[in-house]
Amino acid sequence: EMEDGQVVLEKEGVSEHTHPYHFKAEYDSTPPGNTLYIRNLRERVGPSRMRQLLYAVFSKFGTLIDVVMLKTKKMRGQAFVCFAELANAVRAKEELDGFSFLNRTLVIQFARTQSYALHKVQ
Repeated sequence: EMEDGQVVLEKEGVSEHTHPYHFKAEYDSTPPGNTLYIRNLRERVGPSRMRQLLYAVFSKFGTLIDVVMLKTKKMRGQAFVCFAELANAVRAKEELDGFSFLNRTLVIQFARTQSYALHKVQ
């Protein structure tokens, strides 16, 4: 049985997937914003399916402006989720950071730059 938050080991050694929190400190200083940067997503799930799943999970916290999957090889397994309201982004991060999602531990930070999606709205 999988414990909640347990990370599934794939082939790599010490990596972001096996030790996602080693990679976290540099982001914790980022001030809150409407856009969340999500890492450690399961790469075998196709981007359009993953986008639907993220939409389903994150939209429970409030209106989403956009979910952007990063598709380049280096950025796979990562996404940006942009909320209409800052408070909803903050709550989603608090509740879902470290949460087990498809047997991977979600690593969530505030994005360093606000999503292009937000600029479209403003």
